[in-house]
Amino acid sequence: MAACLMSTVNAEVTVGPRVYYAMAKNRAFFAAAARVHPRFHTPIVAIVSQGLCAVLMTATPFPDLVNYIGMSLTLFTVLSVASLLVFRRRQPGWQRLRAVDFAFPLIPALYILVGTAMVVFGMKEHPIASLSAFATVGAGALVYRFGVRPAA
Repeated sequence: MAACLMSTVNAEVTVGPRVYYAMAKNRAFFAAAARVHPRFHTPIVAIVSQGLCAVLMTATPFPDLVNYIGMSLTLFTVLSVASLLVFRRRQPGWQRLRAVDFAFPLIPALYILVGTAMVVFGMKEHPIASLSAFATVGAGALVYRFGVRPAA
């Protein structure tokens, strides 16, 4: 288990800063994360930010961390699948893929139902970790809305 966790942490530490960098380049994250070190050609602010997040998460008990991350991931996957229903309704020909067309409204609706049940169960069984995850997502949405998003 430790080897699996180490490989996952390695992947996240390597890929995470590049995601911050790409988001900053697309104006979806703080502009400082797009700054590149002149000598090493690496996104130094993004790497330091990822490191600070990793240190903060290391101080969290493992079961709480699993619940926190699981709640966040489940929330976003449910929202992603729900957006599929919204986009298909707004634009009838929107990205018709065979994998998505198979039992179209049934499979996404079941996924949303199961994911919502998991979120409700998680909030009931682990309220502090769940509410922390939702508070983090909410804070991120507010920072994006009022601090990062370009003016329309």
